[in-house]
Amino acid sequence: MTGKLIVKGKVTAGGDVGGDGGRLTLLNPSGRQEFTEEGDHTFTVPAAVTLLDLRLRGAAGGGSGGGRGADIQVLVYVEPQEQLTVRIARNGASGASAQVLRGNTLIVGAGSGGDAGRPGGGGQSGGGGGDGGEGNTSGHPSGAPGGSGGAGGSGGAGGDAGLVTDSGGTVAGGKGLNGSGGDSGTRGGDGGEGWGYWGQTAGGGGYGGGAGTADWIGTGGGGGSQGGQSGGDGNGQSGGSQGSPKTSDGDNRGGYGGSGGSGGPGGAAGGGGANGSGDGRGADGSAGRAGYGGGGGGGGGSGSGFGWSYAGGGAGGGGGGGAGGQGGAGGQGGDSHLDVSRTTLKAPSMYNTGSTSVTIAWGNHQFPSA
Repeated sequence: MTGKLIVKGKVTAGGDVGGDGGRLTLLNPSGRQEFTEEGDHTFTVPAAVTLLDLRLRGAAGGGSGGGRGADIQVLVYVEPQEQLTVRIARNGASGASAQVLRGNTLIVGAGSGGDAGRPGGGGQSGGGGGDGGEGNTSGHPSGAPGGSGGAGGSGGAGGDAGLVTDSGGTVAGGKGLNGSGGDSGTRGGDGGEGWGYWGQTAGGGGYGGGAGTADWIGTGGGGGSQGGQSGGDGNGQSGGSQGSPKTSDGDNRGGYGGSGGSGGPGGAAGGGGANGSGDGRGADGSAGRAGYGGGGGGGGGSGSGFGWSYAGGGAGGGGGGGAGGQGGAGGQGGDSHLDVSRTTLKAPSMYNTGSTSVTIAWGNHQFPSA
């Protein structure tokens, strides 16, 4: 028989129809065409074809942990020789969305996933302290080592694209996740005490600078006894300044403290996914916070003495290591769109972890599906 068939009240299929055991089969020539290149493409409905099977896949987002794109399958009634526009659009996103338009009207669109955020940078190690002076002794303490910088945090996962239902409309993509915080640095080492000489008092070693953390600066290490100056506190991402010995003394003076290490930079944000609705792309994530800098090591104190009889100076403390930066947040997934007045959702929407494509197929179609 011939005529028209209403599918769930949403799609009108016109053409030859055959019956088989309680099911009706719409008879069409068979074929398929796939689109993967970015841009607008014109598809002309073949002669005698009245129903198309569309499958749209939005791409996954970029980076390790990029969000998943949408995978949407619909049926749409068409007229032979009618022209549809297939649009694969990146709109500044890493992964492209897939859209099909009838004239200037969008009938279905699959969004792409949001990009993963980038890892945060590692913090710098603190500088080593300077050696203490020998005075009249035959040896001196070596400067203390600086603390190690902390590792940067991991970037957050990108958001998945929105998944449409048979209710239709535009469904927003999921938000990306925040990146993890960077690791704290380690405290700088304490400088050793100077060498004594004939009852004279050796200079005290400078104390190591405190480690920078994800939440707070490292404090400067205290100066060694007998004139050593404290190191500076960290200043935001910057490491603290080195503590100084008593510079007016000579061979008996202490060593300089080490400078604090700088905190690592925060990771870059992940970009939002391309919207299946054609409206730009999803929101980008936020950049990660930088790690805080470590404190500077304290300067060593001078050895006491008089004339030509001096004890040795203390070694400088090592600077604290800076904290690693926080990873960037992932970008929001792109939205997806379905116009239920012009299409019928063939199967529940799924996620796609591959690239973008639009597949248009035609041929015999059975109602209801087997």
